Amino acid sequence: MPTELAPASADEILTALIRRAFPFAAPPPLPPQRQTPDAWETLVARARYHGLVPLLCAALDAQPRDDVTEAQHSALTDAYRSSALACATKYHELNAVLAQARAQTLPLVLLKGAALAQWLYPAPALRPFGDADVLLHQSDVPRLQALLETRGYHAHAELSKGFGDAYYSEMAFAQTTAPRLALDAHWHLFVPVYFRARMDIRWFWAHTQTFLINAQPVLIFDPTAQLLHLTIHASLNHRHSPRLLWLYDLALLLTKHGDAIDWDDAARFARASQVTRSVREILEQTETRWGVCAPAPFLQTLKNTRIGWSERAAFALTAAEHNQARALSDALATPGAMNKVRYAARHVFPDAAYMTEHYRVSHRALLPLYYARRVLETGWKFARSIVSALASK
Repeated sequence: MPTELAPASADEILTALIRRAFPFAAPPPLPPQRQTPDAWETLVARARYHGLVPLLCAALDAQPRDDVTEAQHSALTDAYRSSALACATKYHELNAVLAQARAQTLPLVLLKGAALAQWLYPAPALRPFGDADVLLHQSDVPRLQALLETRGYHAHAELSKGFGDAYYSEMAFAQTTAPRLALDAHWHLFVPVYFRARMDIRWFWAHTQTFLINAQPVLIFDPTAQLLHLTIHASLNHRHSPRLLWLYDLALLLTKHGDAIDWDDAARFARASQVTRSVREILEQTETRWGVCAPAPFLQTLKNTRIGWSERAAFALTAAEHNQARALSDALATPGAMNKVRYAARHVFPDAAYMTEHYRVSHRALLPLYYARRVLETGWKFARSIVSALASK
């Protein structure tokens, strides 16, 4: 075995190790051959990148290997424990936020990793997460902001004042004191304007369920809504390189709750929202990586759905490896000629407050230089993104 492992090869070994310790419906692959110490360093690095350190550590505990050095196993265990402690700390703060919101009759739906770790995984520590994400009604954003400010959070700077309310669908908050939880508030689940305009967010609100997290009732999505949220998010934001952890989420969802998914309803929503390609591609990657597949009739329905030129163009710009030109699709999909111009202009020339925070400008006199830098960077990234979109299939 060579001492250098290519990332793709390392990812295959990682999934094989985890699938053997936590088998799904499909037969797990044969055990990977012995690895050199250098190869294990690469494997651990890829596990960190994909968020799989806890699962890899648990897999090695369940099926020990004599090619892992004691020092490497100890380092992996320490990383697992650190991740578990970080998650427990975040949950402590998150529980307080959710309890305060419930006391104020402020409905919040807990999303992605923070919800999945408790709902899907045998132990929450196996599913690390960074920011906490919640869905709320746009009219409730001021109430949530006031609540969070009492707990030491501040809102991230916007491109311009009111830009988020007018053009975006989320607002990011960061806690300035320990435990420094970051919380993203969404009044729609997806940022790309083209697809957001075609999705009825009321459908997701109608597909929620109550789940107990630390004995506290919390709203999360039901299995059908989880399927669509997770696949669309992975496709529109990370189609070319979704983290293996996100695909593992889907594999667990299909394995544990596949029977509860309303596949006909999911297909109808995907067609109406013009995301059939997004859903199908990510489910195919889930099958390739983790050996768990969605029902063949469902996949065939998605494959047979006609995709128009506007959807193809929006998908290419949004899901390209370099997707900065998505702003063009978003601008074109924004209603009103002046709104299109404002949307595009604010991406190139944000407010001074945003520039100062984003680029860490030390003195206001330097702002013109940073604006010039932004114009050049935007032009370069836009051109690169167009090429990337044209090259995508």
